[in-house]
Amino acid sequence: MALSEKDRALIGKESEPVHAPDEVSKSMIRHFCEMMEDPNPLYTDEEYAKNSKYGGIIAPPQMLMVWCMPRMWPFPEFPWIPMAELDLPGVDTWIATDMIHEFHKPVRPGDKLYYIMKLDSVSDMKRTRIGEGHFITTTQTYYNQNKEMVGREVRTVLKYKPNE
Repeated sequence: MALSEKDRALIGKESEPVHAPDEVSKSMIRHFCEMMEDPNPLYTDEEYAKNSKYGGIIAPPQMLMVWCMPRMWPFPEFPWIPMAELDLPGVDTWIATDMIHEFHKPVRPGDKLYYIMKLDSVSDMKRTRIGEGHFITTTQTYYNQNKEMVGREVRTVLKYKPNE
């Protein structure tokens, strides 16, 4: 099944900036490192980090998406993103199939991040071993408060109807 004209028209659209609910903080960096058992002193040892090329503590790069996750309680804050407008009738289950991360600048305590999501592509209906569906690729480009790009995430998901 081919995409509708309405869905095809959404390809290439970008969201408005989606701002992180909180600024980057040392305490959340520490909690993340404890949870992941990541001993890198750049993330938690102020003295070590101060004497590094970064001049201070930085956040683990893999936290980039974490900073920008919307609040989930008491009232979820779901920003408008181009993907949300897709109709794609007959498919209602999601699975991530691919994710590529690029890290361009370190994220530091006190940074206020935001991202812009772009809908890159949506496939026509494809048959896979788990069901029929559409592959959707988006790019989230992350920026700090100085409008400097700090990273990018290219994500592909399959929105599908599971096999019976």
